Amino acid sequence: MLVFLLGVLHADRRIEAATLGDRRGWGRESMSTSEAHAKSISQRAMALLAGVVTLVALFLISRSNYLLFHTLAELFSIIIGCASFLIAWNSRQFLQNGYLLVIGVAYAFAAALDLLHALSYKGMGVFPGISANLATQLWIAARYLQSLSFLLAPLFLRRQVKPGWLVLGYALVTAGLLVWILVWKSFPQCYVEGVGLTL
Repeated sequence: MLVFLLGVLHADRRIEAATLGDRRGWGRESMSTSEAHAKSISQRAMALLAGVVTLVALFLISRSNYLLFHTLAELFSIIIGCASFLIAWNSRQFLQNGYLLVIGVAYAFAAALDLLHALSYKGMGVFPGISANLATQLWIAARYLQSLSFLLAPLFLRRQVKPGWLVLGYALVTAGLLVWILVWKSFPQCYVEGVGLTL
């Protein structure tokens, strides 16, 4: 998340520099430095205000309906994971190595596991008759997938990766995790009712 925010700040600075630059070929008058600076400050203030309002709203929701708060938080992480995948996938022909593509594909499959986690959360009612253990196992499986991907990704800093094989590999690993959790039911127990988390 920190890397994403730093990227946004860097992009904001590049946009600001482009706004301050010469716009003669664009068919409109260039902004003065003070106008561009005021516009930049105004946009940042609005973004900060929107962030504060969102955090306050999420806090109030968490106090009154934790299930809704949890679903919104999971949906946010799923959207970020899918956006990371889309950025990596659509820029793959420009990449000099396979690092970003590995991370992007990993985030897509982790987002799929997170979606199943959110749907299986106790109280959602999507999977009837389940305990809180299933949602916890799916969440742990998604974190395993992400952490192992972060360990493997540096191996592709100096080499390319074939996107089709990468997606197939992650699909097989994710399917294996789902079979391990849902079919064989031999994934380690992660939550015990009345006791709490085991890991």
